[in-house]
Amino acid sequence: MYKNAKPLPSLVELEKRFEIDPTAPSGLRWKVNPRGPWAYAGDPAGRQLPTGYYQTKVNGSHYYNSRLIWKMVNGKDPEQVIDHIDNNPSNNVISNLRDVTQRENLMNRKDYKERENDRSFTTYVRNLFRTLASNIFTAFVSLPFISSSIYWIKCKCGGWLNNHSKDCDIDNEI
Repeated sequence: MYKNAKPLPSLVELEKRFEIDPTAPSGLRWKVNPRGPWAYAGDPAGRQLPTGYYQTKVNGSHYYNSRLIWKMVNGKDPEQVIDHIDNNPSNNVISNLRDVTQRENLMNRKDYKERENDRSFTTYVRNLFRTLASNIFTAFVSLPFISSSIYWIKCKCGGWLNNHSKDCDIDNEI
């Protein structure tokens, strides 16, 4: 199981509460009445999030239905992340789910597939900028670095303010 995932409820607990139903919008149906008046046995389990994924609350914690279905079919928690092969997050049919690494999951994204064969200059520049920006901001952005850089720029540019000159001593000022 990957480090960010919560352990799923036990298989016995899941089979007591849910049944897998490919005709249900969420892929799961309640076997028993959940707490509260909003659902009954036989109703589809879970709610659809704005992202399209279905999520169900079990014992006070929210879980994605795709992960619950994976465990109910395979008898164990997914080792990595669950990927929807057809890129439809609401399609929780077991034949559409697979346990893959985060990298494989990202490579199955629609926008990645569309750009995979795009060798245009625009795509090259965009990807180069994203890589450089990510590396620069994660490696160098800190308050002392920013303040010393601004001071250096001020000195080398002839002084942005009247009291700074080209021959200012950077080591003594910081």
